[in-house]
Amino acid sequence: MAQFKAVLLMVLLASVASAQTLYWASDSDMAIYRKDLRTGRVETVIDKTPPPLALALDEAGKYVYWSQREGGIMRANRDGSNPTLLVALPPELDPRGVTLDETNNKLYWVAEEAGLVQRADLDGSNVQTLLDVHGWSGMVGVTIDDAEKRLYWTDYVTHTINRARLDGSDPETVVTGTDGPYYVVIDEPNDALLWTDITGRRIMRANRDGTGMSEVINTFPDFPIDLTVDAEAGKVYWTVTRGAVMRANLDGSFVETVEDNLPDIWGVALQGTTGPIGPSVPTTSEIGATILLLLLTGAGAFVLSRRAA
Repeated sequence: MAQFKAVLLMVLLASVASAQTLYWASDSDMAIYRKDLRTGRVETVIDKTPPPLALALDEAGKYVYWSQREGGIMRANRDGSNPTLLVALPPELDPRGVTLDETNNKLYWVAEEAGLVQRADLDGSNVQTLLDVHGWSGMVGVTIDDAEKRLYWTDYVTHTINRARLDGSDPETVVTGTDGPYYVVIDEPNDALLWTDITGRRIMRANRDGTGMSEVINTFPDFPIDLTVDAEAGKVYWTVTRGAVMRANLDGSFVETVEDNLPDIWGVALQGTTGPIGPSVPTTSEIGATILLLLLTGAGAFVLSRRAA
């Protein structure tokens, strides 16, 4: 019986560790929310902050980072405690997309109207301007390709997706001819780029070098904003301007609404199965299946032990 309880406890703890939490930012609410995708529980993480835009989560499961309209780059603990202004920026820089390079202890962001790609250490120190495209631009999304050691960013004014080395050197345009690229992520399962096209109202994919561009999901009549990938489950999540978080398979099938009736939603981020994200309650069916498996395993061990005797 003691062994049975120990194994059952291990299974339940594994179930807790495999839970997922979805975060999103609300511009007009001036708040960040999160939803436990197993239990459906929604809670406010950050409240009464300058309007939050893009989100980024560290792999260790400790912090949430976000850009705020005309204010800079913020960080807080995952439960919302200890909100800290890491990088103070003048209003004219107006940061949009934000992404982390934890391997090199760096935080990257793009300043839309100023046309800048910038970075700092994860504690906000050592701010650097890597690229300056001289004046107003349509820079919004930014992401890190860990495998290729490249930085990608979108520009909806020039209808392009661009990349450079992590220090800003060797910049080049890799995607052209997409209507309004907004936010971009790495689609690891397909070894590709995945981005929202807010003008074309669709989600697009291309190889990392920009070849093979194709439409994955037509989001009409919704305008898609930010997106994030659950590589393990083969899912993509995205936000839309009508105030919803959507989800589909990475091949574009099985589109569904995850959360609706949200005020002025913007950024989205997912804490997946690889990091601690707080407690989650296993379902009744999972517990029942575990107990049945353990009972059958125990019965088999008992029969074998009797035969051996």
